[in-house]
Amino acid sequence: MPKSNTFTEKWYIVDAKDLVLGRMAGRIAWLLQGKMDPQFANYAKPKIHVVIINAKHVGLTGKKYDDSEEECFYWHTGWHGSLHRETYKQTLTGKHPERLVYRAIKRMLPKDSSRARDILQCVRVYAENEHPHQSQSPQNWDLASENRKNTIRGAN
Repeated sequence: MPKSNTFTEKWYIVDAKDLVLGRMAGRIAWLLQGKMDPQFANYAKPKIHVVIINAKHVGLTGKKYDDSEEECFYWHTGWHGSLHRETYKQTLTGKHPERLVYRAIKRMLPKDSSRARDILQCVRVYAENEHPHQSQSPQNWDLASENRKNTIRGAN
């Protein structure tokens, strides 16, 4: 039975340029839960941190990048008539494109667990290539080479 103090702290860096958003978010959620560890236990929280760079250049498949009504984020402020809508394209070209990747990872985590709040604190998403986590010496995790479906076809 593993305990939380038996896990060592690990840092990973993922370059999201031309990666398919859903496949990337699923793999990162899987990693953050500690399911790749042979000592995996539901109750123990692994000390894994993921830094995602180039979130502005993430790839979307299908019609998600079009301004369609089907693929949108909706939220309500609580006031009458204040239902807001934002498409994926508006999010990526807007002020905070990293929110698209963060929301995708959040929605891949288990909904009924209080661990999801703790796990999301270990995710750092940056829109461009620069990040302040060089001192942690994160190891590069190349998702593009794991499966050919992880990247957008025809991307450079």
